[in-house]
Amino acid sequence: CSTNGSKSCSVELTKDAETKIKISNPNWTDVSIPYDDKTFREYLNPKITVITVCLNSALTIERSIKSVLSQTYKNIEYIFVDGGSNDGTLDVIKKYNKYVTHIISEKDNGIYDAMNKGLRLAKGTIVYFLNTDDLLYDESVFETVVKAFQRFPLADVVYGNARLVYEDGEK
Repeated sequence: CSTNGSKSCSVELTKDAETKIKISNPNWTDVSIPYDDKTFREYLNPKITVITVCLNSALTIERSIKSVLSQTYKNIEYIFVDGGSNDGTLDVIKKYNKYVTHIISEKDNGIYDAMNKGLRLAKGTIVYFLNTDDLLYDESVFETVVKAFQRFPLADVVYGNARLVYEDGEK
């Protein structure tokens, strides 16, 4: 529950008429979630689905892929939706095939159509869209996201700051 190692939050399994996970934290209202083994496993170690949509991104996609693969959090599903690239983008993706859950390569009706194709395949409880010319800030981004959802289990969205970096490395 804690993002800083303190014991300000606790998770307690209660066995009453209906087994629940009770999450208590002095900073927000206590929450009870119906408990089963799958729910508890997903709470402790949720799958993150990363969806990358692309079209002719051979020059930038590999850095993006490497930023995902460098994450310390490893329960990741990785989906690529390619709009029919002809510049070698698929060759770059296929270099990392053992880390890729799904690849779709077909003409689409724009970026939102491609994103929806990825969402239809997603199995994770957390979904993260990463564009092909974007990088994750550091190797602990997904750890931080998971801890945020654990700390605030009723949250629908978690977001953070972005750092703009130009091609020449200027910030």
